Amino acid sequence: MWKILPSLIISSGTAYLIRSKQKKNWEAQEFLKAVQISLNYLDEIEGKGTTLQFRTLDECQVNFLMNENSEGIAKILAACDTTTVNQAFLGVDSSVEFTHLDMFMKAVINRISVKFADGYMDYDFGIPVLEKKYWLGLTCERPEPGAKFQRKIRVMVISDGCLRHIPDHTEPPKFEFPGHKARWKCLQQMHDIYLSDEKIKKEGQGRFWERLVLRQVSIFRPLHYKEGLSHVDSESVTTRKGEKRHSSSSSNLDQSDSDSNSFSTVNNAAGRKIRLKQRSSLGSSPVSQLQQKSY
Repeated sequence: MWKILPSLIISSGTAYLIRSKQKKNWEAQEFLKAVQISLNYLDEIEGKGTTLQFRTLDECQVNFLMNENSEGIAKILAACDTTTVNQAFLGVDSSVEFTHLDMFMKAVINRISVKFADGYMDYDFGIPVLEKKYWLGLTCERPEPGAKFQRKIRVMVISDGCLRHIPDHTEPPKFEFPGHKARWKCLQQMHDIYLSDEKIKKEGQGRFWERLVLRQVSIFRPLHYKEGLSHVDSESVTTRKGEKRHSSSSSNLDQSDSDSNSFSTVNNAAGRKIRLKQRSSLGSSPVSQLQQKSY
């Protein structure tokens, strides 16, 4: 009896450790099935200086983005295991096939486009909008030794201007929390990939687009104001103009920003006319109409 007891204890302990490890792995795998779309930007905060900030635009499941494609889901999750502290992006060195990465990123762009549909519709109507270009990259970050954070599949979103100027920061920006320095390192990796992608596009050899890691999307936002823009990344913004909203104004944006020379205008609605209608609070027939022409 006493000889059997130690064996039973060892056996039970081993079984418990195996179950715990399996549960931990399962929970980690399930957590990776959630995708977070994260906007990254640098902001000038009074008393603190240039600060890195990031906010979640959306969250969804991998199977939704991959349209329940079990093979694609498995390949994306497997690629997550290939990332390192120094390379958090999927698609680098063919860690995931172009077909699956492209399917994933197209679905992400579709979700982002839906969120900003008003801007696209305004532009198509010929109403003035602001346009800004963003780069997207798929990551599964790993913490450095001794650091801890929840591993997730994240789509890094950053404006064209902000990404291109990352090397200009000889010193890291300020962080909301010390652990956010890992995100800055990730964005530095993204800039290196951006340069590599641009080189591939310039060379244009073979099916070069299948070797690109990042994707770009243009976001249109309705232009509801005349005030100038003072954001640190204002050079990424383009004012695209259709019909004038106010006939008394020759410009829909007073560009008081120090970098206003980088703004450009595009006339989207050549020669078209629209009728702007103002309805009463009860939604009855129009109380006034204003016809405007494009310029």
